[in-house]
Amino acid sequence: MQAQCCHRAALDRTAAFCDDCGQPLLRCPAFEECGGLLDSDGCCEECVAPELALDADGVRAARVGGALSLPLIVTNASRARRPLFVKGLWTREAGGDWRAVEVPWERLDAGTSAPIAVRAEALERAGVHQLEIALAVATRHQWREEVLAFTTGLALTVEGEEALTVQQNITYAADAPQTGATIYAPLRVQAAESPCAAPAAPKALPLTRASRLERALDLRGYDDGTVVPRTVRVVWRGFGDREAPPAGPIGGSEGLLTLGRSRARVGGGTNDARLLALAGPGDFSGIDEAASRGISRQHFGLCVENARLVLRVESDLGAWINGEQVPRGTSVLLRDGDRFSPIARTRGCLAVRASFESHHGVVETVTLTRF
Repeated sequence: MQAQCCHRAALDRTAAFCDDCGQPLLRCPAFEECGGLLDSDGCCEECVAPELALDADGVRAARVGGALSLPLIVTNASRARRPLFVKGLWTREAGGDWRAVEVPWERLDAGTSAPIAVRAEALERAGVHQLEIALAVATRHQWREEVLAFTTGLALTVEGEEALTVQQNITYAADAPQTGATIYAPLRVQAAESPCAAPAAPKALPLTRASRLERALDLRGYDDGTVVPRTVRVVWRGFGDREAPPAGPIGGSEGLLTLGRSRARVGGGTNDARLLALAGPGDFSGIDEAASRGISRQHFGLCVENARLVLRVESDLGAWINGEQVPRGTSVLLRDGDRFSPIARTRGCLAVRASFESHHGVVETVTLTRF
């Protein structure tokens, strides 16, 4: 949870850091709607507040070798009245493989609930079984989407199939000593089919953020396990004076960096970084004015989405990504060493390379070099 001092500081749209604690202000992409801040994993507690409960109806006992259907209720408790989108639901028993559960609906508006039924399989022995449940939800703002996973667990009691045999020895005594008879009367006791004690109201199941599972299910981060946190430091190289912001995390009211022909904010403009065509490839001695007019005022958007660095092409002219032409409206996952450039009149007059500096699978610095 973000400190109260950070929430107060974030009200100043121009502030990048909290004056009291010095932490970077990582605003939610929907900050204008929710006023929320993100943690380093990209979660806004104002927007993302799923709740999971076991319904009071329909809970039954299970037999060995059978299956058990559990009625669950998913609730969107977003304080900011933001919708959630269910991206997936999985279950497993005893640390086995995750099994996907079909969810017939996706959108869940704030303050509403919807049912989901899950099954516990492979109940092969009597006793207590542990059932794990994983829920992935997403919050969306314009073209951006953040997916987050949560887990919870249930203990299930499974009854045995076998009956219990009790041996009864009933002795009838006679009047004389050492007389009488003993009757052996075995009594077979079979457990009755009876429902488990169902709660009078839905039983809340506490949800825990599952960042490791997010990577295992390819919901967040790169396929090699590397993640880019929202706190990543962005460094600018090869840009002219007043053409790029100081090194630091991606701030702003939407957590988005914009790059294009218009002047940068440090120079009184509207972009974060200014892109102008060079006089020639690698020639920083001057600017090619004609080629620069082929660069849109706001050509690119750059952000961290789902623990990945994402480049959005905003220009009708499109762009080159690693030599491949990409149209407007395309979001591209950037990796270490990738290059991008606007489609200007003179190809090769401007390009930007992204370089990652990582430690233990976490990208700490992204360097954007213009050449």
